Amino acid sequence: MKSGTISIILGALGILFIIWFNYQTYELYQTEFLKIQSSSLIEPTIVTTGKSYKLIALGIAILGILFGIKSMREKSKSGKIGIILSIIALILTFIPVWTLII
Repeated sequence: MKSGTISIILGALGILFIIWFNYQTYELYQTEFLKIQSSSLIEPTIVTTGKSYKLIALGIAILGILFGIKSMREKSKSGKIGIILSIIALILTFIPVWTLII
């Protein structure tokens, strides 16, 4: 495969991974919220999000950017699309999108 194609695939994969992770976090929030509503006692719970998911998404986005740069050096136009998708994935890594779903 060429570098531009790999960059596009990595950018799209990064965005899909971030959407999946945020959806899982949203479902966890909904189940905990329903538990609080159904019980009369307020039991404190600790919910932590794994930093490994964010690091994986960050790594995928950085790899997509690197392959996009390599493709741009080879004068391929598909590298621009891969870089744009990877930058979107990089930005979405640090934004908690699941709070917007609520």
